[in-house]
Amino acid sequence: MLVLGASFGALFGQLMNRFDPSLGVSPLACAVIGMGTLFSACVRAPLTGTVLTVEMTGRGDLTLGLLAASMLAIVVAMWVESEPIYESLKRRTIEQQRTAKKRKTLVTNNVSTT
Repeated sequence: MLVLGASFGALFGQLMNRFDPSLGVSPLACAVIGMGTLFSACVRAPLTGTVLTVEMTGRGDLTLGLLAASMLAIVVAMWVESEPIYESLKRRTIEQQRTAKKRKTLVTNNVSTT
């Protein structure tokens, strides 16, 4: 997830430089911001994403940009009504447990009737 966010961020930075070189956008800074932003949007934890990214990259100068981009990403994720990753994992685990329990019950019932 972090590599995907960094890749999209670096691509964005390169495209910005390609279309308007006078902006002087750093693809490295965009990669760091993209990394933290995607993590924050998936987990719905902007502060965690920001702190994790700053700690991993050592780029404390990007903290404000990371926070702003993370908040915007969370707003967009809520707007498109996507489910946080941990909620979807929890739901999937509960469904798998229910399915396994039903299978066990069916197998037990079939064994006892024969």
